[in-house]
Amino acid sequence: MNMLSFEHKKAIFRSFKQLQEKPISNNRVNYVYRESLQRGKVLARELSPKGNGYVNGNYMDSEIIKKKGYNVDPRGWIKITDFSEQQLREVIEIAMMSMSGKSAEMIQHDTNLNHDSNEMKQQEIRLETSTSFERLVRSCLYNWIGYGNVNAPVWFLGVEEGGAEIWRHRTKTLEQSLEIRSKFHLQMDFRHVWEDLYNIPLSSWTGPNVWRYIAAFILEFEGRDATVENINDYIFYAKQLGRESSNHFLGELMPLPKRSKKSIEPYESI
Repeated sequence: MNMLSFEHKKAIFRSFKQLQEKPISNNRVNYVYRESLQRGKVLARELSPKGNGYVNGNYMDSEIIKKKGYNVDPRGWIKITDFSEQQLREVIEIAMMSMSGKSAEMIQHDTNLNHDSNEMKQQEIRLETSTSFERLVRSCLYNWIGYGNVNAPVWFLGVEEGGAEIWRHRTKTLEQSLEIRSKFHLQMDFRHVWEDLYNIPLSSWTGPNVWRYIAAFILEFEGRDATVENINDYIFYAKQLGRESSNHFLGELMPLPKRSKKSIEPYESI
């Protein structure tokens, strides 16, 4: 197996939109995972024109390390000098998930970990034939968890990300929406996302929805009357829902826009 070139390795790292490239000395580069929930943010270090480089294994479960056969040095880093493209992409995904606080079971499920040689061949085929759409979808999975203030005392956890900007308002295509979402940070400002990024005025929303119930709860929490007028003002005119400086956070457990929580269309292949 030929060792991947420096440029080839950089191209693989750059395909993960959550990673930020940081040049260091001697023409080497590091890659920073800014949305890491761990103390460390550097996912890869000292990627060199000579072929050397290391991926962060400090937060990987020991079971995963053993199954994958990774050699972790005393600093907690995995040398990737001789990794194939499939191996490099896999270790990056595992590192990202471990830095996002994923458990061993979740990593096994998400990355199809299996030492059966037949399955590994199938996985490599899938990886080689993966489309740009699939890579785009993966780039949206771990970079964002919701709207508002992640350090707020009140959290609302949603079980569905409906993606109304795709299916109802149609201001963006699915691919355009995913491109926007791939650049999201861990927490996003609700008004900024809808009005600035998707060009959908909050005042254009009509009919009952879960936002109204959330607003009613917050108003009562703040000692204000949860009248229809106050609720509408809070969401659509004063635009206080899900702001980064607010006293609440709207967590989205399913980050991808879908038609309904019962459907995974068009993500069946992911």
